[in-house]
Amino acid sequence: MLVLVRKGLTNICSDISETTLVDEHSKKTDLLDHTVLLMKSAMRNQELTDTAIESGISNSQLSKIDTKRP
Repeated sequence: MLVLVRKGLTNICSDISETTLVDEHSKKTDLLDHTVLLMKSAMRNQELTDTAIESGISNSQLSKIDTKRP
């Protein structure tokens, strides 16, 4: 299911990233990865921090991602 979500969001996130330059300084987690993480958390009815940790993203990294992106 997440593969389909990622596939559906790829072009949308790419367009947003190009327009807003939101991924200009993104090293590990770009807008697409962040959006898929949010969708994964919502689909599982799970806290975002728990989903992030399962995906190998620390709480501090998630906090940086959340505060940097509008």
